[in-house]
Amino acid sequence: MYSVKIIVIGAGPIGSLLSLHLTEKNYEVVVLEEHKAPGLPRHCAGVISYETLRLYGFNTSSSTVLNKLNGAYIVFPGGKILHVYREGHVAYVVDRAKFDEKLATYSEEKGTVFFYSTEAKKLHFLGSKIVVETNRENFSCDKVFVCEGLSRRITRQLTEVRQKPLIGLNVDVEACFSFPKDHVYVFFSKKISDRLFGWIIPLGNNLVRIGTASTAYTDKYLEALINKACSAGILDKVKILEKTGGLINVDGPLKHFVFLKDRAVLVGDSAGQTKPTTGGGLYYGGLGAIIAAKSPTGFIYEKKWWQKCGKDIKSMLFLRRVLDSLDDRDLEKIIKRVNLEEISALLSSKGMFDTQSKTIIELVKYFSKKPLAVLHVLTTLAKSLLF
Repeated sequence: MYSVKIIVIGAGPIGSLLSLHLTEKNYEVVVLEEHKAPGLPRHCAGVISYETLRLYGFNTSSSTVLNKLNGAYIVFPGGKILHVYREGHVAYVVDRAKFDEKLATYSEEKGTVFFYSTEAKKLHFLGSKIVVETNRENFSCDKVFVCEGLSRRITRQLTEVRQKPLIGLNVDVEACFSFPKDHVYVFFSKKISDRLFGWIIPLGNNLVRIGTASTAYTDKYLEALINKACSAGILDKVKILEKTGGLINVDGPLKHFVFLKDRAVLVGDSAGQTKPTTGGGLYYGGLGAIIAAKSPTGFIYEKKWWQKCGKDIKSMLFLRRVLDSLDDRDLEKIIKRVNLEEISALLSSKGMFDTQSKTIIELVKYFSKKPLAVLHVLTTLAKSLLF
């Protein structure tokens, strides 16, 4: 049996970042990864903020960056478009396979040992040690950090998980597109996603990433998005090159992250540390990795993460509940009762990519001046709560 001080399950970006920080603190760390290499399979849309890029130790000139973004066209069901723009780059499109690979390499260079094609199957106590059973051999350790993502095989052995993740699909295509390469398109419609939205992201040259996420039948939603984009003249001559998919959590974090008397700790997607508005997990999961590495106990890590992230997460959960309650007709009625230019100015000046509570508060203040729109939202929310 292989014995080590700390085991990290998962060589995704959260697991690699966590192992890097632990190894830098002179802990003996082993990472177990079920796939043959980091970054596999690729399933993330790859859009992150400057703050997130820096959180992982990358700069804007990194070879992982495919494109730089400073604007978005947000399309509503009735066809109205909200344009959000800010001088300077707001977000970056990264090559997630290369991003993950570089993080794992950085950690390995510091002394972390990686075992690939090694799937963690079960945890149990053996005396004072935690044993991680895998498809290859067993590993014993003093502490295990579970960064397995939304597969949650180990997580479900530790706690009840009621959340049902969305199924996300991306297709990378070669296409002609009629909008600036530093902008993305976002589509809000229940015909394109029943709980999230659709996206079109330029990757550089003539390459575009098109994607959506839903509770089921994601292929049909993706087809509807491509057809809509082509019929609207946004895309033309579309040639599909690659299709990828994965799971997305928009239901917030689990109540607790620490189990087995502080010997098993959840970090990242496995803990639900993702944005309820978009499903993105690199920022809040990355914060989780750094806080966990610095904290003397898992309980302190859990408390500190909630202290730092709780306000934003709760605000985004509120907005998620509102968005889930609105169908296309509701959303169209609300959009007709507001001034999109005013909202554009608000989001362009005060919108935040990751820490969204301040943005949501500004939106609430704005809508409070639009009583008919507020009444419609409250009525719809009440119906969703009752039925």
